[in-house]
Amino acid sequence: MTEQNTGAGAPETAQSTFTQADVDRIVADRLGRERGKYADYDQLKAKAGEFDKLAEAQKTEAEKSAERLTAAERKAADAELSSLRLDVALDKAPEGMPVAQVRKLARRLTGTTKDELEADAAELFGDFKPAAATSTRRPIEALKPGALPAGQHGSGDPNQWMRDRASRA
Repeated sequence: MTEQNTGAGAPETAQSTFTQADVDRIVADRLGRERGKYADYDQLKAKAGEFDKLAEAQKTEAEKSAERLTAAERKAADAELSSLRLDVALDKAPEGMPVAQVRKLARRLTGTTKDELEADAAELFGDFKPAAATSTRRPIEALKPGALPAGQHGSGDPNQWMRDRASRA
């Protein structure tokens, strides 16, 4: 906006107006400039992919061996930690807990050292109570010959038992 002095003491403001066609043209020009900046993006992306493939192909055998060694060491460390978790869980689990349940809970133990795992196991298994001792023996029945319970005394003679029953009737 520009100010013009008309001499009457008050400045006048000149306003410029745009038609919709003017706005569309300005926006189109601006978008064209922005798209021009990134016109070669797909070509650069393809070249970067080719470069990565070439770099992978040029790796020396020693670099590839080092990568395989690192992966194997990481896998061995994971297996060792998993074994340690299971050992600690089996040691800290309450007596009588099923092994399948101990295995499930062993996966939840956190820590990297045996002390950390033992502390976590103590907290985890602290809420579990040992299973009540169940006897696998069959109970001894206190029956006497003639199928009389232990509290009743009889002669053991079935004929006498029949006579006693008949006399009650």
